[in-house]
Amino acid sequence: MPSEPQNSLPDSLRERFSALEQRLWRQETTVAVCGAVGSLAVSAGLLFISDRLWDTPPLGRTIITGLGIGGAAWFAWRWTHTWVLRRRDVRALANLVQKHHRKLGDRLLGIVELADDSKRAADISPALCRAAIQQVSVEALTYDFSIAAPAKTANRWRSIIGALLVAAIIAAVVIPLATRNVLARWAVPFAAIPRYTFVSIGNLPAELIVPHGEIFEVICPVTAESIWKPSSATAQFGQQRAVSTKVTGSTATFRVPGQTQRGTLLIKVGDASRSLKIVPTYRPALREMMATIE
Repeated sequence: MPSEPQNSLPDSLRERFSALEQRLWRQETTVAVCGAVGSLAVSAGLLFISDRLWDTPPLGRTIITGLGIGGAAWFAWRWTHTWVLRRRDVRALANLVQKHHRKLGDRLLGIVELADDSKRAADISPALCRAAIQQVSVEALTYDFSIAAPAKTANRWRSIIGALLVAAIIAAVVIPLATRNVLARWAVPFAAIPRYTFVSIGNLPAELIVPHGEIFEVICPVTAESIWKPSSATAQFGQQRAVSTKVTGSTATFRVPGQTQRGTLLIKVGDASRSLKIVPTYRPALREMMATIE
């Protein structure tokens, strides 16, 4: 007597599950790649913004770079865990389909388990199994399995990466020197790579001797790139209130209140800054005069 055919899912249903798995692979791979690239791009963008506010120290650059690499590694690990270490089987795919097609109830998962010899009870009739599998398989084929893998998330990530790439291309074309400088400081955060600034402060003495307790002026030469010409500048002595002034031509002149103690004057113009030591000193005075008259 010929043996009865084994209980298994019909080829048509297996093809539907295979198509769903391929769709999931494309979308989750897209999310992983876009997420990894986006993490690195956002990290570099954070360093660019930070460098505009101050000279980001090596430790700060290392943290920013580490966050970008860590985000990329998380997306890579998530993809590896899903598609290499614990890849979905037919049962997991059936669960996904059930979440979007409630009318199927537990029947789809039921026939998947019936088709698995390790999950099927030993006292179930093979003929009844085949009949149940055939009946539910025909009904399941009338449902759209593709909605179990919605493209909304993948499309959102494509849009984000598209926007980041456009921003990166614009930055590379409009401000190439700043872009290369940020990438170099991002790639090697502990290297002694000077920060690029759109505004340059001219030569200022490291130390300035000023009259004790009297208002004094600081003339600051300013050179700005055509893309950014700041209209104002600030100077702050220690924790005192900052003094603002306009940038006229290529010079910013500050009138700083009189000081009686030594300290540091921090000058900021655009994204550039410079520190200047202030040394208040008493003016020389004539205490005594003697004359010999003949």
